Amino acid sequence: VLASVTWTWKYAFIMFPIQIAINFIMLLLKKTDTLNVDLWNVWGKAFIAYLTIQVTGRFWCGIVIAILQMVMELILGDAMRGRVQETTGVEGITIPHRHMLLCSLIYPVDKVLRKIPLFNKELTIDNLKAKLGFLFDKHVFGFVIGFLFGLLAKQDLAGCFTTGIQCGCALLLLPKVAGLFMEALNPLAEAASAFMSSKAGGRQIYIGLDNPMLLGNSEIWTTVILCIPVSIMLAVVLPFNKILPFAALDNLTLAVCCFMVCRGNLLRMIILYILGTPIYLYAATMVGPIISQLGWENGIFEAGQMYASAGMDCPAFTVIFMNLFQFLDGNFIWVLLAIVFMAGYIFTVKGFRKEGKQYFDSLQEKSNE
Repeated sequence: VLASVTWTWKYAFIMFPIQIAINFIMLLLKKTDTLNVDLWNVWGKAFIAYLTIQVTGRFWCGIVIAILQMVMELILGDAMRGRVQETTGVEGITIPHRHMLLCSLIYPVDKVLRKIPLFNKELTIDNLKAKLGFLFDKHVFGFVIGFLFGLLAKQDLAGCFTTGIQCGCALLLLPKVAGLFMEALNPLAEAASAFMSSKAGGRQIYIGLDNPMLLGNSEIWTTVILCIPVSIMLAVVLPFNKILPFAALDNLTLAVCCFMVCRGNLLRMIILYILGTPIYLYAATMVGPIISQLGWENGIFEAGQMYASAGMDCPAFTVIFMNLFQFLDGNFIWVLLAIVFMAGYIFTVKGFRKEGKQYFDSLQEKSNE
């Protein structure tokens, strides 16, 4: 719905030529090796531009922030390509999606958690299944979770079994459906990457795709399902929060970021998901009135009806940078927050690049054996 509302902004369309131009300029200057073909998510650049213009009253500020987001997405996409290939098994692709910018905050936290022995053990669904047997088969594990949720909700026995079966089906089928999507895109992505590399004189060009390429991983869906009660509880108890998440209870954008940062370590994913949820709630609370106003003006919502998204892509970047130019009016708090965010971003890019290099080096060693 955020996308639908954003497209009603009369200047949203100009983000298409701007993104294409920025991408090709960076390719020509060799500042990126990613060609972002995910043009649907151009709406995200229009979204941040519109919010910035509404906050600052300056059109040029919105364009500058949108361009900054485009550049940061491409650089992070370059850094993540090793992790994406390791996760999907598909060569020549990456995910330069704006929601990945949240990694700038959770990657440094994960680096700290990795130093704690309890949190640094391999803990994926496949690993748990190997150690504990059939209980961690996806459908069995999902059934157990759903049945327990039914008990917590004080359902009768039939209701508990129904919830368990639904949850088991979700954990079994959703990764399979996403895997089919990934399998279908695989030959297209490889062909596009090979074509672009041939036009670039043999230089490896990575094709930037949307995040469904990553949703075939059971840890993402497990984290989402386990954390739904926690998300509801946080929405109720957090002071100043005005959002009760509904459609975004399955906050996949947060779960995907946690998965990429933690490399599928389920325990650390759950911790980071819980720590990240308040960011989404507070960002949605702040952005809600602005996006609702746009919806009223263009007939998307009834006048006075408030709308917000607790699953908004990269909420921290959105809130901080839409307010950044308030320093022109003497408010410098957002500049300080932007410096913190950019420090986390640089740390994350360097970390992903280092880990990606280690992955590609390991592949090279195996091919030489």
